[in-house]
Amino acid sequence: ATHLLGIGQEEIKNAITTRLVKARGEEFVARLTPTQSRDSCDALAKEIYSQIVSVLVDKMNKRTHPSHFGGRSDQVGASIAADEKDTGCISLLDLFGFETFDKNSFEQLCINYANEHLQNRYILDNFQSVKDDYEFEGIEIDIDCSTTNNSEVLNLVEGRMGLISIINEECVRPS
Repeated sequence: ATHLLGIGQEEIKNAITTRLVKARGEEFVARLTPTQSRDSCDALAKEIYSQIVSVLVDKMNKRTHPSHFGGRSDQVGASIAADEKDTGCISLLDLFGFETFDKNSFEQLCINYANEHLQNRYILDNFQSVKDDYEFEGIEIDIDCSTTNNSEVLNLVEGRMGLISIINEECVRPS
């Protein structure tokens, strides 16, 4: 996998098992403990995933931006209604509402993903149980739980061809 990063295997090994210490104007290499090395390796993996997510988010943002569809980027705020039919948008609704960040991170994706699971569980447990209670009591109620179901969002992230699957595939692809 090191060839995908463009870094030699020995360089990666040294980067996660040692650190450069500067003291009194001198530099020397200190070996990390196995726990520190594991933490270093985890940090590297997190950064790689974060960079991949950043690339994916940037590409999605460019593809869904009005200027991609022939609109001018300086008109985005002025005439959204005119551009709505030509622009795409990918949004995740978490339990606390919509969040818009200038830069999304892998951590934010994980937070939103966990919140989507919580939202899905809440929908399944709460709405369905209320519907079942009303039906048991003989009260007619017209609740369609499928309209509040967020399984499509979850499939986008965790499905067979979801973001996690694509990221994993990119990490193990030989070229």
